[in-house]
Amino acid sequence: MKNCYKYYCALLLLLVSVAFADQIILDEPPASGIFHVDAPMDIRYRIRYNGMAAIGSTAVSLANAETRDIVAVFPNATWIRSDTNEDRSVADLWHIPRSLNNGTYILRVAGP
Repeated sequence: MKNCYKYYCALLLLLVSVAFADQIILDEPPASGIFHVDAPMDIRYRIRYNGMAAIGSTAVSLANAETRDIVAVFPNATWIRSDTNEDRSVADLWHIPRSLNNGTYILRVAGP
């Protein structure tokens, strides 16, 4: 009986650890895209609902690829939770400021 309990606990732990989290799918800007100052940059991404860990908001930031310094932070977006498995989309348009130095930057989208 004691061994049966151990196997039950191990199986339960395995099932709990297989929970799938939501996915963040970046649609725009394209990877390795080239942008110029005073130009708009389209930021579009989707949240794909996959299971138990639901993303309800995101934070978007732009960082210098070499120094990892954050140069811009974009506002959080919030979605109305859907009972279906449809993707939830987010879109924003950012005008690249003249004060931004030439260089390589990384756009990061993260959920809490």
